[in-house]
Amino acid sequence: MITPHPAPSPLQALQSHRSTLNTEYARLTQERNLHVSSLSKELRDISNRCRDVDARNEASCGSHVKVLRERQALLSKTSGFSDSQRLRMKSRKGEHCIVKMESRSLLKHLLGVGRANRKQQAADLVTHLGLSGKAITRSQLKMAVTQAQEAVRHEMEAGVQKELPQIIAAFVSTAERVGFRREAVEGALIEATQNRLFLEPAFDAASRALTKAYADKIDGHYQDDLRVLKTKINSIQVETERLQAEQKEAQQQKLVNDRSVVLKRNGVILPKENADALQQSLSTRLDETRFSDIYHTNAGCRAIQEMFQSGAHVPYREVIAEIERTHGDTIFARGARRDKLELKDAAKTLSSADLREIDASRHMLGLARYASGAPMVRTFRRAVHSRDMVQRLQEIAGKDMLLKPMRFMSTALNREGTAAFPAKPPSSGEVVNFEIQGFSSMATHSQWNVKGEGQERLYGPCSHFWVQSMQRDAGGWVARLVEQPVMPDHPRAIELGR
Repeated sequence: MITPHPAPSPLQALQSHRSTLNTEYARLTQERNLHVSSLSKELRDISNRCRDVDARNEASCGSHVKVLRERQALLSKTSGFSDSQRLRMKSRKGEHCIVKMESRSLLKHLLGVGRANRKQQAADLVTHLGLSGKAITRSQLKMAVTQAQEAVRHEMEAGVQKELPQIIAAFVSTAERVGFRREAVEGALIEATQNRLFLEPAFDAASRALTKAYADKIDGHYQDDLRVLKTKINSIQVETERLQAEQKEAQQQKLVNDRSVVLKRNGVILPKENADALQQSLSTRLDETRFSDIYHTNAGCRAIQEMFQSGAHVPYREVIAEIERTHGDTIFARGARRDKLELKDAAKTLSSADLREIDASRHMLGLARYASGAPMVRTFRRAVHSRDMVQRLQEIAGKDMLLKPMRFMSTALNREGTAAFPAKPPSSGEVVNFEIQGFSSMATHSQWNVKGEGQERLYGPCSHFWVQSMQRDAGGWVARLVEQPVMPDHPRAIELGR
C-alpha cells in the first residue's frame, strides 16, 4: 500500500509559490541582463579596435611629438622673459639651457667680451629648432611650439579619418542589430569624433549613450512583467511573515503548555511574582551584598564556596588587597574610597544565609523564566574530579538520578572561556568538561573584573541536573548536563563533589 504524502501546510505552499516566482523573476532579470551584456561585449570589441588605431597613430607621429615636446621644454625655460626678448642656447653635458641674448655680466656686455660666442649660441638655437635666421625671440619660439602642435594634430587627425569609416560601420551595424536607426547612431558617433585626436575616448562616450538607450528600451519590454512578479513576491512575503509569526507564537505557546505539564508533574510551586519582579529583587540583593565584586576575587570566591559547608567568613582584607594588587594601589583613591568602605562592610557581614537566599532567588527566577518559555542557555565548565566522582557520573548517566552542586558552580558562555582550567595537569583525579543546558544560571559582573575576563554564569545547590551522557575523549571526560525544573529539596539527587 502506497502511503500518500501529507498535504503541504499553508506556509509551505506560500513558500513554494514564492520560490517559483523568485525563480521566474531571476530568469527574466538574467535574460534582460544578457541582452545588455551582449551589446556591451560587441561595443567593447570595437572600443579595443579604436585603442589599437590610437596606438598606431601615436607611434606614426612619434617624430612630430618629439619635436613638440622639445620645443615645449625650451619654452618653459623662458617663462620670465618678455616676448620680444632675443634668445640663445647654452649646452652643457647634453643639457640645453635657454638664456637671454645679453650677457648677465655688465662688464662683458660693455666691453663686448664673448659676443661672437653668444651669436653662435643664438645660431645654435635656431638650428636646433629647425628654423631660419640668425636669432629668434621668445615670441618666435612660441610660434614654433604652435607649429609643432599643428603638425602633431594634422598627423593624428589624418590617422583618425583613415580608420573612422570602418569604426562607424561596425558601430552602426551593432546598433541596427538591436533595433536602432542608422541615421541617429551614425550622426552621434561622427559628432563625437569630430576634431578629436584619439578615437577611443570619443567612441566610449557614444558607446555609453547607446548602451543606456538600449537598457532603457529593454527595461520597457521587461518592466511590466518584472513589476507584476515583484508585487506578487512582496505580497507573498508579507503573508509568509504573518504565518511564520503565528507559527512561532503557536510553538511558543505549545512550549509553555508542555513545560507547565512538566512543572505540575514535578510538583513545582511557582512564585507569584513575574520574572521582571524577581530579577529586580535578585539584582537588589546582589547590590546590597556586593556579591559579584566579592566573588570575582580569588579570596572572596574561596570563602563563599567554603561558607556553604562551614561557618567561614570573607577575609575582607585579602579581598581588598587582591583588588589593589590587580588594578593598582590607587584604585580606591579619591572618589573610590566610598567603594572600598562599602565593599569592606559587605564582605564583613556576608553570611551563609545571604548566599542561600541569593541561590534560592536565582533558582526561583530561573523557574519563572522556564515557565514563560524562555530558551535554555548553553554554558561550559572544566574541572578536576576524583575518580570516584567520575565513576559516579558514569553510573547515573542516562538514569533518573539527578546531580546537584554542593556550592556555587561557575560556568562560561563559551568553551574557550574554560580552556585555562585547570591551570596545571591534575596530580590526582581526572579532568571533566561539562556542557550544560540550563534555565537558572545567574550572570555575574564586577567593576573589578580583570581585563579580558569573560562573563561567568553561576548555578547553585538549588539547581538539579540530569546527566544526559558521560563519555571520554582526548581532553578527558565530557559530561552533558540538562537542568531539570524541580524544587530545591528534590529527593533523588546526589551532590557533585570533588
